[in-house]
Amino acid sequence: MNAKLPLVFLIFGCLLLSVQAWSEDIRAEQFFKNVTDRVVIQTSPSQTLVFDESFGRTLVLNGHPLVIYANNVRLIGNVTIRAFADTDVPTDSPGVGSGGQRPADAPGCGHNGCQGTQGGPGGDGPTGTAGSNAGDVVLGIKSVSGTGTLAVVSVGQTGGKGGFGGRGGDGSRGGPGEGRGCGNIFAQGAHGPGDGGTGGTGGTGGVGGKGGTGGSGGTVTYSDSLLGSIKSGKVVLDVSQSSGGLGGPPGPGGGPGSGGDYGSGAACGGGGTNGQGGAAGATGPTGPAGEKGVAGKTICFGAACTN
Repeated sequence: MNAKLPLVFLIFGCLLLSVQAWSEDIRAEQFFKNVTDRVVIQTSPSQTLVFDESFGRTLVLNGHPLVIYANNVRLIGNVTIRAFADTDVPTDSPGVGSGGQRPADAPGCGHNGCQGTQGGPGGDGPTGTAGSNAGDVVLGIKSVSGTGTLAVVSVGQTGGKGGFGGRGGDGSRGGPGEGRGCGNIFAQGAHGPGDGGTGGTGGTGGVGGKGGTGGSGGTVTYSDSLLGSIKSGKVVLDVSQSSGGLGGPPGPGGGPGSGGDYGSGAACGGGGTNGQGGAAGATGPTGPAGEKGVAGKTICFGAACTN
């Protein structure tokens, strides 16, 4: 039997790829291996383009456009053509929100030291990377046979995860207590040293970064010959919205401020205690999810279409 040669172009790369087939059947999965550019598949009228799940259940375009011109398509099992693999998402944002500020040490407040000031909040994490858009798809198919199904999922890429929230600032040190006073020789006006102030609470961690926006869906243009197959569910076109990226992790809370020293002074009596340390800051909230991508659209061409 003479070889039949389907015509396959990788247009943007200006590369012509001829795949030899030794029968009238042309296996579709061979054209979806490591796709790096637009793919156009055109078979001769006597050939049948076969989608067989045993050779490839999920065929991925990596975001590139696809054009199929085929008189005959046969479906064996359930095959899906996807713009992006489920696991293909942008790299998580490597950024981290800015750290919170540490306030100045507290002063004395009369006899005892003032309480330290709470640390500043951490900065919000950076927004995740937006997902890539799906490439457009053209299905110029005249006839569909077989017992299987073909789903074309032209949904944009999921957005990337947001970055980490910043660390909260440390609380400031508590103020010092007033120094001891011994008074006169009759101990009039004597007083003990003041207590040190409690350290400030650590600042709250920053909000995790917002997830990246999902990529836009592609336009799927199909011939009116597919209307019956679409109505029966043999061919499914999915141009729904893509998911936004996950929110980034929260920032950790700041460290507690140390307690202030008790008052110093002449050694004429005891009393006075150092201030207690403050509390650690609270962890910030996880960032919000990114916005969904714009949905794609479908366009029918041919006399039987009712767009």
